Amino acid sequence: MHIMSDLLMLCVQLGSKVEVVTIQSMKQAVQKAVEENSGNRDLTAPFDATWHKRWHTPLHGVVTATSVYTGKVLDMAILSKHCRCVRESKGEHEGNCTANYSGTSGDENPQHHLCPKGTESWCKYNMGLETGEKYIHHHCLPLPIMEVIKPVFRDLAAPELLKKCLHGQTQNPNECVNSVIWSRIPKTVFVGLETLHFGAYDAIATFNDVNIARCEVFNNMGMEIGLNMVRLMIALDKERLRAAERAVKSMEILARQEGRSTKRKLEEEFADNEDSPSYGTGMY
Repeated sequence: MHIMSDLLMLCVQLGSKVEVVTIQSMKQAVQKAVEENSGNRDLTAPFDATWHKRWHTPLHGVVTATSVYTGKVLDMAILSKHCRCVRESKGEHEGNCTANYSGTSGDENPQHHLCPKGTESWCKYNMGLETGEKYIHHHCLPLPIMEVIKPVFRDLAAPELLKKCLHGQTQNPNECVNSVIWSRIPKTVFVGLETLHFGAYDAIATFNDVNIARCEVFNNMGMEIGLNMVRLMIALDKERLRAAERAVKSMEILARQEGRSTKRKLEEEFADNEDSPSYGTGMY
């Protein structure tokens, strides 16, 4: 019993230290992006949301913002619709409720936690919280309407349109982050919010600063990092790069093979066509 309790405490401590290291990593990524942008803090960053399950049934999701200048993650947020409150069916939530997202916003269920806060915010709801003026939602869309207009938003998110906003860049960094996150937390297995936090923060820390970032986590836990640990983290990063290079070469080989196969097929079809001989007097 004591062993399980100690193990649980260790996991909680490890999760909190991973979060600290990741937040520091994102702060450093912001500073680096500012330097790449000639000291200007008006940064361009593509945003992307990824959900724990496919289709429209996920309870957890992660939103990331990556830098156009460096490709590193500048900020992230974890969204969850998973509620364990006893009276959740009656719309009553406890103070420690972990659900922070529902998908629609209205007076009974305002959803403005991602909007800027303060008296100068463009979000009138959050501005009203500061000024004391109550904001009334006039256009709370029912769920059936939301489902109808989703295709419009998908069209607005088309790559052909978004690439005009990214200085010719792509959202590949965002997709890479998503891949790293779900490699730690498979989409086929449901996890609690604590596990999602742990996996997402670890993924972003290693995405920004490679595996050596884990040494910083252990340092924050008061553990002394030895030379073998550092060598192991470096070896893991080198192997990751070698695997990526092998994957790229395999794709190049496959593309060449398909190209030669297509060319050979066209040549055979051309040769079998009596009306179009491959050679004739005066043809070439």
